[in-house]
Amino acid sequence: MVKEKIRQSTVEDDEAIKKVVNPEGEFEIPIGDGKRKRVFWARTGFSSRAYYRSYFKKRLNEAVSTGLVGIEGHFKGNPEGEVDGKNTIFALNPQSVDEKTLRIYEESTLMKEGDDYNYSPDLRVLFFIKAPTKKLEIEYDYYDPEIYNTIFNDSFIMVLIFLCAREMENHEKRIFSSVEQIGQLTMPEINEIMTLYSETRPFGDLKPNEEKLKNQFTPLRSSEEGVSQKDMDLIPGVEKSGEEKQ
Repeated sequence: MVKEKIRQSTVEDDEAIKKVVNPEGEFEIPIGDGKRKRVFWARTGFSSRAYYRSYFKKRLNEAVSTGLVGIEGHFKGNPEGEVDGKNTIFALNPQSVDEKTLRIYEESTLMKEGDDYNYSPDLRVLFFIKAPTKKLEIEYDYYDPEIYNTIFNDSFIMVLIFLCAREMENHEKRIFSSVEQIGQLTMPEINEIMTLYSETRPFGDLKPNEEKLKNQFTPLRSSEEGVSQKDMDLIPGVEKSGEEKQ
């Protein structure tokens, strides 16, 4: 029987192991005005989804109110998904929905948001409280899909950096004081941060896995939907209680 030789571990091995077992990391990023800083990149979980959603809605409303994005068209038809009495998740296409115009009918009966269904603008799907058994028809106005998606992606990246970039000595303290501060970075600086982020984390794509989020999501009643005070702690201009002001 031939014994295999055991190779002694190296510094490179240790670093490789750290990347696999620890989804968080440390690296140097640009922070504006030509300055750079070494940061601790904290992990965010499913509960952070509300923060991305809140900031995206804020940016979209600003774009609509200033006339930078407008209604592209009106859709009337069926959602994507099988009505079989079991399926509770249906996709919309176009996905750039003007939520206030969204109407959903089960045959001729108008369904009520919060009681019968919820629409998730970040996952771009309808979640029904009870699986529909009759034909669904939907109608809504929709925005220019390209601009809508750009706003969503930019909002996601800015909130991600805001939430994750922390002080090395105090992981509870954020590097940036607001999401707007990140918006002042240049495109090359943003791209560098996201490249460092994607190289450090070992779990694949930039965005959360949508199938995983769908499986974990429990539709909310209308009284529970919306931005709580805890969510507002992360909206620019509102200080988080107990957190050191930067």
